[in-house]
Amino acid sequence: MIRSSQNREGFIRNPWSKENDGIHIDTFFKRIGQDAGKRCGCHYEIYERFCLDNLLDALYKLDTLNKSDAEYVRKEAVRHGYDLTLEGQQQTENAYNETMNEIRRQQE
Repeated sequence: MIRSSQNREGFIRNPWSKENDGIHIDTFFKRIGQDAGKRCGCHYEIYERFCLDNLLDALYKLDTLNKSDAEYVRKEAVRHGYDLTLEGQQQTENAYNETMNEIRRQQE
């Protein structure tokens, strides 16, 4: 049975599933944060970068699966505090690089 995410409010096509199933937008963002949290240690800048990477990867997949879901995720991402502009991505990358450099200096 094919489940259409378009017919259910708050649901999008699941970008990580090989099946044609949906995922609630809150669960989508929770999963992005949980995955990033497993890899970041206690550094917010690293967490933020991993969240943004996961989000951009999911958006890339959604753009090929369902453009309306991708647009909905972009709007919700802004509401969740993500800056998806090129400038915002660069700021996140710079903060990540500064944190990684600081960690490396401390380990020397």
